[in-house]
Amino acid sequence: MALIKFTVVAERLFVDDELSMDGLQLLAALVSNSKMGAISKRHAVLLGTENNLHKEQIENALEELLYLDYISYCSNTARESVKRSWEVKP
Repeated sequence: MALIKFTVVAERLFVDDELSMDGLQLLAALVSNSKMGAISKRHAVLLGTENNLHKEQIENALEELLYLDYISYCSNTARESVKRSWEVKP
């Protein structure tokens, strides 16, 4: 599951005309319910529905927040692929 990390600069919110009300509402929910500036995407969608946003509105708001650099997606686990070589003996 992808983890959403975000950075909120309060002064920027007051002058950002590109941020929609849905985006602002979802960002406020993310900030107030996050742990250490991160939240799972599943939890973000649940918060959006609790704030009366439809799934399409939530997806659009997340895309908008990503585009405006309020959030970024990251993997919550480091995944490494270890190649193994197998030797077959008769």
